[in-house]
Amino acid sequence: MGKKGVVGVFVMACAVMGFYARTAEPAVFDFSGILAMADTMEFTQGDVSLAATGWAGTAPALVHQDGDGLGVTYDGDRASYTTASQIDGRDELESLVLTFDRPVSLLSATFSLIGTNDQFSLLVDDALLFSGNFPSSRTKSFSSDNVGQVFTFAVGEEDDDYKVKGIEVEPSGAPGVPSTPSASTVPEVSSLALLGMGLVGLLRRFR
Repeated sequence: MGKKGVVGVFVMACAVMGFYARTAEPAVFDFSGILAMADTMEFTQGDVSLAATGWAGTAPALVHQDGDGLGVTYDGDRASYTTASQIDGRDELESLVLTFDRPVSLLSATFSLIGTNDQFSLLVDDALLFSGNFPSSRTKSFSSDNVGQVFTFAVGEEDDDYKVKGIEVEPSGAPGVPSTPSASTVPEVSSLALLGMGLVGLLRRFR
């Protein structure tokens, strides 16, 4: 391999290392905003995008947004007039589904409009990650090994109700890549460092 070839490989490797460095940065989504309702709401933070959809039982519902974050409502939802269209179980067990454009790890979620006995459940790609009480801080932290693309915030009982005000996620793969261990794993910093050192040595050899 000539000098030009080595330089080309080095530049490409640097680009790959830069890509992974960017995707490893956490993305913080703030869902609070002006009053709005839609079948689907889309949000983008940095190079991470998600689509929010709502469900009432097994039927599609509307996503409700206001200053307290995201909730769910639908035609005939009695709770929408008394609880600001929260994710609730009054008539149907409602859920808010966040679908990302790439595999991510959920680092934390912040909630609002929480009552004394309210609880929530969280599923990642249809697998249960958490079910229980809200923390007193209203922000629940999670370990970074919950890699997935579809995160579902749900309720278990009629008297549960809340809104999702924001989340923090860490990208674990490229857009459109399924969330499998082989596809979603980001190279460790030590591995990238070794790759860089090897390429520097290769350049020196051909000088």
